[in-house]
Amino acid sequence: MRGFSNLSRSMTPTAMIELLAAYHALVVPIIRAHGGSVDKFLGDGILTSFGAVEPSTTYARDALESAVVIAQATQEWRAHRLDLGMTAPDIGMGLASGRILFGAIGIEDRLEYTVLGDAVNLAAKLEKQTKAEQVRGLTTAETYVLAYEQGFKHPLDVRPARRIAGIDGEFDLMVIA
Repeated sequence: MRGFSNLSRSMTPTAMIELLAAYHALVVPIIRAHGGSVDKFLGDGILTSFGAVEPSTTYARDALESAVVIAQATQEWRAHRLDLGMTAPDIGMGLASGRILFGAIGIEDRLEYTVLGDAVNLAAKLEKQTKAEQVRGLTTAETYVLAYEQGFKHPLDVRPARRIAGIDGEFDLMVIA
């Protein structure tokens, strides 16, 4: 969620939890309906994977279709909340594909499932890049091409040769929303 840290300073704990619960209730079913798995809730963020827990030949398509639906659903959710005079933060999404490691990490009495790897790190950096690009969702051209080959048919705008903070080189980025 955009601006959540600042927003949370002005909210009661109960209101903050209610906002997160409403957001999760909206977004998590969309993720699951597209074959995604929630890795963890990161405060106001959600780390999700497609094709890791349940192998899939359409993981990139599923992830991008999920993001398109989430973008539309959250836009409607925000408009409804604003009409009611309620807090309605915007969102940012970053999607990347590639090899990852997934499994349980931790110690004997405290294990946690997670995904690790360059694709996970890139997705997190892409989410941050949405602010610089003034968009709600980004993916790489490489992920878009893979999703297209898997049946994703939504045209996305391209942002060529972008530098992403913390990552070497340039990327052609695709705007999800």
